[in-house]
Amino acid sequence: MPIPDCDARVALDRKYSPYHIWVYPMPDNIAYIGATESFHKMVYIIKFSLADTGTVLSAMREDSFGYVEGSKINSDLTAPVSGTVIEKNPYCEIEKLYTNGWMLKIQMSNPDELNRLYTPQYYAYLESPSWSGPIPPMH
Repeated sequence: MPIPDCDARVALDRKYSPYHIWVYPMPDNIAYIGATESFHKMVYIIKFSLADTGTVLSAMREDSFGYVEGSKINSDLTAPVSGTVIEKNPYCEIEKLYTNGWMLKIQMSNPDELNRLYTPQYYAYLESPSWSGPIPPMH
């Protein structure tokens, strides 16, 4: 769905972190994670690095699963859920970081953490400079 008065969209089939990372849950406690379109456009990414397969991440410790260098800011990528990296997207390229989808595939160790992430509507509300209507549910 388009974010009102913003040149970005939000997918309705995933959850969102306050750090502009989305999580797409799959069966068997697998999740794909990636950067939101808003983040991609905000940072103007020059280069990035991602955690290696086998890396164990903790969302509670706000572990980094990678690093982004941009023309506007440099930033760690903060893990939205805890688990082990089981795959990196081999087609993840700078200019297609958002459109090529996911960055990492995670075997979640605590799938209940999904319940603390934002709904797509709430993330859109936070990103919209002119949201009208009621504030959507956060979780």
